[in-house]
Amino acid sequence: MSSARSEIIRRLRANQEVDDWADLCIYPSGSLFVLEFTPPAGTISLEGLRPEWLEQLQDEGELSEYFDTPEEAADLYLFLEQRCEGRLLPRSAVFREESGTPRKARPPKKITSVPAITVDTFEQEIRSSTVPVVVLFWSPWSGPDRLALPLLTNVANTIQKEGRFFTCDVDECPEIAQGLKVTTTPSVLIFRDTALRIRLEPPLTEDAIRRSLTQLKDNS
Repeated sequence: MSSARSEIIRRLRANQEVDDWADLCIYPSGSLFVLEFTPPAGTISLEGLRPEWLEQLQDEGELSEYFDTPEEAADLYLFLEQRCEGRLLPRSAVFREESGTPRKARPPKKITSVPAITVDTFEQEIRSSTVPVVVLFWSPWSGPDRLALPLLTNVANTIQKEGRFFTCDVDECPEIAQGLKVTTTPSVLIFRDTALRIRLEPPLTEDAIRRSLTQLKDNS
């Protein structure tokens, strides 16, 4: 099952996942594109892969990388697909229903893209939520800000029921940032009961966001 580069790029630009394989996929996340790869058992030749990617595979047993463009993500996807030819597991095989055997429940789908909040939706999202609202204020052109996006996405994936998660582009929504006195990005602001409760500024960590949500829960 070889994937054409042009088709991968088309799907990503249409905000669609490229998930033909169970152990190799790309999905859009905000303005970025995330590639995730779990190598098959046995030895595969990954000569030509960047040293930092090889190190991540060695240390963590998997690769998760963020790209600015669909072209970059597609190139790595096709490189890995070629090196693992015949050894990747088709996603359809993982979830195929066998005769007489109930189909296993598919794991909860990851949040692949934290939605953006806008001037038009900000007040409604804050007022209508029954759980804390976590908003990442960022600029997509900033390298440090782009690194903060996967932190928020990871937190959202692990504690989906404990909060609602959004991003706010300070360049597109300067009124919101100025009104909340956001002068540094990336910053995370957490609201509960329509009020701003916690403000987190760099350096941001997943643990800091989780602790803040736990603190709000304990004080409720």
